[in-house]
Amino acid sequence: IQDAILLEEKSRRPNAKYGAEEVIFRASVDPERLPRSSRGVSLATIAATLRLLIARVLTLTLGNRSPQDLARVVIQAPGLDNPISTTLMKVVDLTVETVLSAVTKVLQSKEEIFLDAGFIMDVLTIARPVGAGRSRLYNIDVERIPRQCILNIPKDVPGLCCAMALVYGKAHLDQDRTAIERLRQRDRPALANAARALHHAAGIPEGPCSLDVLGTFENHMDVQIVVYSVENLQGVSTG
Repeated sequence: IQDAILLEEKSRRPNAKYGAEEVIFRASVDPERLPRSSRGVSLATIAATLRLLIARVLTLTLGNRSPQDLARVVIQAPGLDNPISTTLMKVVDLTVETVLSAVTKVLQSKEEIFLDAGFIMDVLTIARPVGAGRSRLYNIDVERIPRQCILNIPKDVPGLCCAMALVYGKAHLDQDRTAIERLRQRDRPALANAARALHHAAGIPEGPCSLDVLGTFENHMDVQIVVYSVENLQGVSTG
């Protein structure tokens, strides 16, 4: 079946909502390369072949993706009233069974769908942003937040920006004036050192922090962390 799959990159564009690159792959089937047993046969009767096809397409399109990237599968075929689509989910959760389940629900009422009659499978992928370097996150709706709640981090050290923000924010949350005065001094390494200590204590390697590691910081610091992004207007909370 893998010889019958034709894979192409359909489009590549920035995704403003997630602040990432969106790539859509299109997998179609070459009828001439299909096994004879799969030609002119309804998809509902060749579940094993369909499973193999889905597995192959997911391997080709998601094999090099991070488990935390996002993906969605959309299937089109003559005879369908509407395309079959999964929800947008993490790559690690987009399994063969997930896609097959969505297809099976439709095939229960649509028996005349054939693999060799224009079957198309689009896989949308979105690389999730990872905080690093000098990138900063702002809340676009700042008017809803009291100005005294917005802190400017005194300095930025690549690979430590997230931990530095957490350390500095926690000092303000605790109203620890001594710590605040020490951490805000730009010409001293106190804030960077405290950020490195936080990484070590939480068991998180220094470097860019994805949204998924914030839960570990939350547990260690006993706080709830909410991230706001100008690309994604919804707060993302790991707590």
